[in-house]
Amino acid sequence: MKKIEIEDITKYKFLSDVRIAPDKRKAAFVVKSADIKKNAYKSNIFIHKNGGIEELTQSDRDDIPRWSLDSKHLYFVSERNKIEESKEPEEKYTTDIFVIEPEGGEARLAFRIPYKVKDMKFLGGSSLLLKCRADIEKPPLYEMRENERRKYFKLLKEEEDYEILDEIPFWQNGEGFTNKSRDHLFLYNLRSRSLRDMIPGNFDVDGFDTIGDKTVALLNDFKGKKSVKSDVYVIDVEGDVEKISSKPRIYSYPFFLSDKDVIVLASDGEKYGVNENGDFFSIDISSKEERKITENLDKSVRNSILTDCELGSHRNAVASLPYLYFITTEGASSYLNKIDLKGNIERVIDTPGSIDSFDVVDDELIYVAMRGQKLQEIYASKNGREVELTKMNENFIKGRFVAKPEHYLVDSGGIGLDAWIMKPINFDESKEYPAIFEIHGGPKCIYSDTFFHEMQVLCSKGYAVFYCNPRGSDGKGNEFMDIFGKYGGMDYRDLMTVVDHTLEKYRFIDKNRVGVTGGSYGGYITNWIIGHTSRFRAAVSQRSIANWISKFGTTDIGYYFVPDQIKATPWENPKKLWHHSPMKYANKCTTPTLFIHSQEDYRCWLPEGVQMFTSLKYHGVDSKLCMFKGENHDLSREGRPKHRMRRLQEIIKWFDGYL
Repeated sequence: MKKIEIEDITKYKFLSDVRIAPDKRKAAFVVKSADIKKNAYKSNIFIHKNGGIEELTQSDRDDIPRWSLDSKHLYFVSERNKIEESKEPEEKYTTDIFVIEPEGGEARLAFRIPYKVKDMKFLGGSSLLLKCRADIEKPPLYEMRENERRKYFKLLKEEEDYEILDEIPFWQNGEGFTNKSRDHLFLYNLRSRSLRDMIPGNFDVDGFDTIGDKTVALLNDFKGKKSVKSDVYVIDVEGDVEKISSKPRIYSYPFFLSDKDVIVLASDGEKYGVNENGDFFSIDISSKEERKITENLDKSVRNSILTDCELGSHRNAVASLPYLYFITTEGASSYLNKIDLKGNIERVIDTPGSIDSFDVVDDELIYVAMRGQKLQEIYASKNGREVELTKMNENFIKGRFVAKPEHYLVDSGGIGLDAWIMKPINFDESKEYPAIFEIHGGPKCIYSDTFFHEMQVLCSKGYAVFYCNPRGSDGKGNEFMDIFGKYGGMDYRDLMTVVDHTLEKYRFIDKNRVGVTGGSYGGYITNWIIGHTSRFRAAVSQRSIANWISKFGTTDIGYYFVPDQIKATPWENPKKLWHHSPMKYANKCTTPTLFIHSQEDYRCWLPEGVQMFTSLKYHGVDSKLCMFKGENHDLSREGRPKHRMRRLQEIIKWFDGYL
């Protein structure tokens, strides 16, 4: 039986952004795959119709498919006309929108706009609403003549060597420097070929939906410092912007459930902070009357399951009148539900596993999911039964050893923790094996029993792998998630309890050959672990946090995340920040540790790893820092193919050397 190797990550198909045509006769979705020669990803659009799957585009550079309202045309973003090696600045700052007729014909350029498009949706019959990044201090590019734009783009290129910063956040992970740039909504009229900005000034768009010629959007108006709270606005086709919410809240998922009513998920964050599970509210557009339609829903409305086998755009909520369909993470699975304006909730998809993206039109429902130890495929719900529509990853799995996670419960102070173990290839109960303890990020995320390439590779290399969802994780409500101000306390105790239980229960694990690794929050707690115990033979700390004071002042979310999670600031309680900082305990470390960081990770910035690495080196602990240039916080999930492989090579080389 073949092993799952590191390079197999380049053979997977990643499915995303499924969109059903309004006539319900077909659906489009994006398929991404690795291109090793270019060290990038191919991206093509496929279509499901007449019971079969067809590849609609083959340029390898197509994304964001959107149906026209009459279902006859599919519009999409493409870079097929752009020359990768081009030094022309407009190549970097413009977006080409193509159109194709799914019944036959070649794709053709519909229009080009002088902004980078992040999302789009039809508004009325002949207009597209485009979510784009815009510099609010620069003149509107769409009002410039072509020669003026060329001069402007040339100026931008000349200014690339320096940045002027006067607000926070001034950069964002995956986006780079964002000072004075905002997500705005632009209206493009296909008939008049005109473009205009629908959002004034400092507003930043967090989410939007349309019905007829109206738009509902979450807008965050900020100068100097962006808040985590926003307001709900309705925008008409003429560009009039009217606030309909009564006060700023932590809002998400604004959708029309009729031409008179908006539904939105909201929380005040007063008890459980920015990650607090909210409730659904309805807002009457005319009267602006707000009504809470759920009471203590206390469920995470998103898919929180972590995997390194998904790539692309995903949606957690979709409106199909009179319902809002939404994903919830409950326990160790994500499910699909629907809610009406009265607050009645009904479970739609109850199959365990991970729903990564979906679309629904009336009674037609199609989604991307991971089931058991299978990679992503497209599924449909037919009369309450789940039907698999694609077999894009099936051939890869056939004939390969796939370790199956075995679930077990661990009692930690009266709290039940979900845990799993994966046995190595050619497992023999009479032998002893080295093991790796994997710790997830977030911390408000979860591990499940879905396919995880990194863990499968470790099992194929002869390691047992075990993991869990300690307190702080998602899926079990606000109280379970609440470790605010207690990082390194109950979460650390939960993790060590799982280790104790696992080593006692599974005697085939060699207690003297156990390693630990984690990324983001998992990197933080790995740093914490090596400063509080020497029980692990080796550690790999990835995209980690070492010092909450530097985290506060340098990262894209630090200025609000640190006070929210640690309950302190550098001025009000610096001792508390230092108490929860792994760097404080670096003088007690003895565990050989590999640090993996990305140079453009603005979420857990490179200096966090550098500080911890320097601290260990200073105290004579065997350690190494592996830095990836051109990558960000999402290296393990979305990094360039060669970089993702090299990361795994470094991890396995480190563990092999000690375990």
